[in-house]
Amino acid sequence: MRYVTTLRRLGNAFRTNQDGQSMVELAIMAPLLLLLLVATIDLGFYAYDGIELGNAARAGAEFGAQNPLNASGGSVGGDPSAIVAVVQADAKQLQDSSGVSTITPINVTTYCACDSAKGTTVDCNATTPCTALDRLDVFVKVDATNPFRPLFAIPGIATQFPLHRVAIQEMSPQ
Repeated sequence: MRYVTTLRRLGNAFRTNQDGQSMVELAIMAPLLLLLLVATIDLGFYAYDGIELGNAARAGAEFGAQNPLNASGGSVGGDPSAIVAVVQADAKQLQDSSGVSTITPINVTTYCACDSAKGTTVDCNATTPCTALDRLDVFVKVDATNPFRPLFAIPGIATQFPLHRVAIQEMSPQ
């Protein structure tokens, strides 16, 4: 009987004594909250880098559309190396610590389409690629990829994610 009474008193002490409960809750929740904070920060940087890459690709496409011929009077759509340089110069935030752009690859292409056949490409160098009532539209397409590396390495999560943006700009009719 004495043993049962002692157990009851001990059980009551555990039920009513809450010293340290908050510390245990904090010890359980703090790592989860910290992980959530780190993930939110990395997601913000991922979105920012994606916007930066999209803006750089758009700047390159606009440059190619506004400068249709390179210095030697070459192909329609501008000089691809000059467009690549514009993309890399526009994305100052997407450079490594030595100032070299991490955007790779940057693919620059031009293509033509007729007004009546949206989505269908035609040969830009053909003598009459479109019907008499159609207008030939020339487009510059810049396709850029940049690796995103999270600030914090989380076990089980990839250490690098590809960011990919495409910008297409129609050239003004000459």
